[in-house]
Amino acid sequence: MEFGNLPWQLPNETAHILVRIVQEGMTNAFNHGRATRIDIYFWRMDGDIVVTIHDNGRGSSIWSKGLV
Repeated sequence: MEFGNLPWQLPNETAHILVRIVQEGMTNAFNHGRATRIDIYFWRMDGDIVVTIHDNGRGSSIWSKGLV
């Protein structure tokens, strides 16, 4: 996990949202992708927080844009 330029102190609501995003990403990587390694990066850009989750799991040959 790398925190980039993210401040160490965040509002509680923001911190809770980030925890849930990372939790969901890790759950999907382990359960669906069978990942054995997950890298998580945080970066603050133009007032936004960018979270990037990379894993070594198997991908899917079928995907669609948006919520299913």
